[in-house]
Amino acid sequence: MNSHNKRQEPSVFKKNSPLLINTPLPPARLVSTQKGLTSNLNQQLFKTLDIEAQLTIFSKTIQQKVPHSALRYQNSTLKLDLIFGKSAAHHQEFKLHIDGNDLGCIGISRKKTFFATEIEQIEASLDQLLFPLRNAVLYRQALQYAFYDALTGTHNRLGMDQMLPREIQLAQRHQTPISLLIVDLDRFKRVNDTLGHQAGDALLCELTTVFRRYLRKTDLIFRYGGDEFVIALNNTDQKGANIVATRIQQGIATTPFNFKGMEINISVSIGLTEIQPDDSLDSAFCRADEALYQAKRQGRNTVVPLQKELASKLVSTP
Repeated sequence: MNSHNKRQEPSVFKKNSPLLINTPLPPARLVSTQKGLTSNLNQQLFKTLDIEAQLTIFSKTIQQKVPHSALRYQNSTLKLDLIFGKSAAHHQEFKLHIDGNDLGCIGISRKKTFFATEIEQIEASLDQLLFPLRNAVLYRQALQYAFYDALTGTHNRLGMDQMLPREIQLAQRHQTPISLLIVDLDRFKRVNDTLGHQAGDALLCELTTVFRRYLRKTDLIFRYGGDEFVIALNNTDQKGANIVATRIQQGIATTPFNFKGMEINISVSIGLTEIQPDDSLDSAFCRADEALYQAKRQGRNTVVPLQKELASKLVSTP
């Protein structure tokens, strides 16, 4: 292989089809001579549907025959870019396909070049990885579909129930701030009644576009109900959350929304709170929800922050 390793074009690895690589190998050499190793690998891989676990098993197994410093798996469909180890100068990449399905790309790197016999051993192991990896990819896709709202592309309520408690626990464990926003579209029913549900759907999609304009990639958006959204702001205290919420509220109020040539003026009300060390998702959500009701009572198109101490007073008031 020599210097070819440094700038090697990705190989295309297809199940039951020839393997295309820069350095030609005799077809007979594509048949595994490591039956014991690959058989054991196949059994281990089929025990889990977790992609990260499968790749860890795969890397450790081939490490016995092909020492390497890093393995990288990329899958654009799943938005995955996983790196195990530390990348080095020489690398081999393999695009994975099975039954016409793209499973992503695996790259293996190390400081010294890869030899043809080592590539053959990697290929034999990849042959055992394809079916388990396909199952894991399909499982991950099914989970994503279950946790996402088909209309807006945000997470849905099921996704919120699964993801937010974990985010809150991580923030509390590491003593980093996290804040919760509940956003409600003002007088959304009027849009559906006058312009139809198609206009309402288009409006919700535009709304999430405005959200993302003011949010970071680490922030989470959930469609909680018909026109109600929950936003989790990681590493953000109540003061910072108030700034973000105000930008969203003002951005929506000043953004012209059009449906079939007709301009729609909309606004949102936002309630927010910072999650405290002794909060659960339920307690923090109730506080943010109370803040939202205050925003509605104040005439809508506004932001109301609510601290935990204030919420306690409100509950105790007759």
